[in-house]
Amino acid sequence: MTLKITEELVKSRFRTFNKLMFDNSLPMPKIRTGEYTRVAGLFLGKGRTGTLTVSKCFDYDAASLDEVIIHEMIHCRLWHRGERGALRHGRAFHRECRRIHDEYGITVHDIAPRMDLLDRYRRKVPLYERIAYYVLWPLNCAVKPFRYLYNRLL
Repeated sequence: MTLKITEELVKSRFRTFNKLMFDNSLPMPKIRTGEYTRVAGLFLGKGRTGTLTVSKCFDYDAASLDEVIIHEMIHCRLWHRGERGALRHGRAFHRECRRIHDEYGITVHDIAPRMDLLDRYRRKVPLYERIAYYVLWPLNCAVKPFRYLYNRLL
């Protein structure tokens, strides 16, 4: 079942998890929805409360949406604590993920498991272009370091 992502839905889930998992310690950030096809969620630590954005482009079920929101809330918590690397997936982030898993049984991944894009956001790439991309990819990987070194020598 596909959920329709709205700011009200994200705020509601944020309040629920803030009360349940974070002892209401997180101030409500600005909540946004965006059309990002590469990331499901994003927390930007700017201003007093930060901004939490959830992409509308993915085919979420309730569990996957909750995981994305909790993931971003962990970044929010670390940022409000002033921890170094709060917006990365370092030790502090993994410590919080383990705490949530141990206490609530919810697994929060540092990189979201594969989620499908909604049809209207999928790029329609012709088959011959996809084949050319995969055939030429190893060549591209081998040439880039050489190009970088060559340009450094000039």
